[in-house]
Amino acid sequence: MQIVKVGSKGDAVRHIQELLGRAGFDPGGVDGDFGRKTEAAVKDFQQAKGLLVDGEVGPDTLAALEGGAAHPNQVPEGIRGEIVANALFGVAHEPDIHYQQLRPIDGIGDVHKLPLNVDCSGFATLCYNWAGAPDPNGLGYNGLGYTGTLLNHMDRIDRDAALPGDLVVIGPGSGDHVVIIVEAGSDPMVVSHGREAGPTRQRLSVDGREPKRFLRSRSDDSVLFDDDGTTGQVTIPLDLSNVTNAPEA
Repeated sequence: MQIVKVGSKGDAVRHIQELLGRAGFDPGGVDGDFGRKTEAAVKDFQQAKGLLVDGEVGPDTLAALEGGAAHPNQVPEGIRGEIVANALFGVAHEPDIHYQQLRPIDGIGDVHKLPLNVDCSGFATLCYNWAGAPDPNGLGYNGLGYTGTLLNHMDRIDRDAALPGDLVVIGPGSGDHVVIIVEAGSDPMVVSHGREAGPTRQRLSVDGREPKRFLRSRSDDSVLFDDDGTTGQVTIPLDLSNVTNAPEA
């Protein structure tokens, strides 16, 4: 195939830009013009996938973008896949998503609402809500919840067992921050929304705070695995109206 790079124009560029956006890397719009912002998105994608980082789209990079052999960590299907897709939607629309500690959580029941004002635990909750998964806080999507309710309701899992769609609460006690795993591995790729410049895609190790507690939807929340569209959640009458998470340090 012909190498696509800065200065290239046309349908091939438009296709690459669409794939970059779906993968959570903002190419600066889908206009068929391979400019510097598209080049930067390609470089970020290549770095995330362990490819040669040159900002040009050749056979290996295109295969990775299209989910071929060079892309070993494909987005899972079903509810997990929807959770990951929602997290990556956040990355692709970072300019329209602002960090703000609001309760009730902005966007509940309004899939892909933009603009959006939300904090880290609110964003994680939205990724589950928009996917049709049970409330990871166990509150029936009443608009409340924070890292502490995630810790209380979800099952703890080993780091090695973590899959895309699982959560990681970072920090001691009830937690300071939460991220969504979008690619599994020894150093998982996560989506983090802990400050105004977010959501962002990064390796978990970028956040040096400890401990890191890996969480999965409770074993009785079978919708996450069965993908049958039901939740079976009830609203628990707790006063969490003033509980949010502090900005990421």
